[in-house]
Amino acid sequence: MSALGGHAPGRRQSGASVSVAAMSDGTRDQLFLAFRLASLENYATAAEPLPFVADDLLVHFDDIRSSATLDLLARFGETNQVLLFTHHQSVRDGARRLEAEGSTAVIELDQAI
Repeated sequence: MSALGGHAPGRRQSGASVSVAAMSDGTRDQLFLAFRLASLENYATAAEPLPFVADDLLVHFDDIRSSATLDLLARFGETNQVLLFTHHQSVRDGARRLEAEGSTAVIELDQAI
């Protein structure tokens, strides 16, 4: 039976199984993101890479998870176009760190208009 059919697709640090319904919002979002990125990577093995567009993707992520995800998206952006929209100052600040390292570009729409 699939994860949607009721079996637990995840494990807690203790090793206990956990269903998607019992995961926190941030963990569910992280799981969904992993599936989306894996799908895009798989597709790109047989065709032209597709862009990845996300709006407020990190809204339920804590600071550590947000930072790690921004790093991941910067690496993913080496082979795919990544557009991440947010109105959260902390996400923008994290992206600015990556911009200073030369791995991303930050465009503020209110300044671009």
